[in-house]
Amino acid sequence: MFNLRDEDFGRPLKEIRDSFWNTPRFPLLPRGELELSRAIYQAVADDKLELVNDDGQVVVAKSAADVNLATTIRIRKPGHVEPAQALVVVPDLFGKSPASARLELQATGLQAGVHGEADGKVVSQSPRAGTRVAAGENVSLEAAVAHSTEERRASITTITSLRDDPELRDDMTALFREIANAIDSNLASHLNLSLQISADTENINKIRNAAEKAHTNVNVV
Repeated sequence: MFNLRDEDFGRPLKEIRDSFWNTPRFPLLPRGELELSRAIYQAVADDKLELVNDDGQVVVAKSAADVNLATTIRIRKPGHVEPAQALVVVPDLFGKSPASARLELQATGLQAGVHGEADGKVVSQSPRAGTRVAAGENVSLEAAVAHSTEERRASITTITSLRDDPELRDDMTALFREIANAIDSNLASHLNLSLQISADTENINKIRNAAEKAHTNVNVV
């Protein structure tokens, strides 16, 4: 809380996370993102912060595991009253050049933040297409040159104990984030997944619900 500035309130958690990695005024995170998730959760539990979604609705966090730093969930001060603002729908910019995407956002009343290769095409955007946001908000775009049509296949096998090893937990989180990035970028064409995970009942139920939404067979014992 001491390290947050007024302009940090209202920013997505992933931007807060990136600030802790890239801004010298923030302390380092020796235990990785898990430490930041726990700090944010503790601030929420102490009624010093609220988590809200893109529509301004409060998001309930029952544990640090509910503080997902990769989402557009934002932080704000408790009791904050949002001023009335015009909401606009974020357009779908996938496959467009950064210049075209920027012009389309400006015509919609939004700002563009472009990262990656200027001569490439948009491969990801945040917030996602279809999200309703306040006019003037920044949309982060990632541009890349089209990949070769040649595909390669990665097979991953592990039986790993995660108990009392926060560094390994961070490494495994990074692994699954890269898998998610490949899926999210529309560059992954096939997925053959077999996974067993042991966790507390609450998180297992969340995993089961997510699997069912993805039309994926899941068996909980």
